[in-house]
Amino acid sequence: MKRTRFLLMILFLQLCVSMQAQIPQEVKKVLATCNEKMSNPAGIEIDMKVSSGIAFVNLIST
Repeated sequence: MKRTRFLLMILFLQLCVSMQAQIPQEVKKVLATCNEKMSNPAGIEIDMKVSSGIAFVNLIST
């Protein structure tokens, strides 16, 4: 019982001491630009090349 009460007290203290992040204005501008580009109504086309290999076997996916 004491252990449970102790753990609940620690959890309560962690919730009370939570901190907010301070985001600089420059980062907010970059995030807004990225969000604007990613929300294109025509859709997003991502070109990727994935390559992996094990010993003498190579797998290539495009």
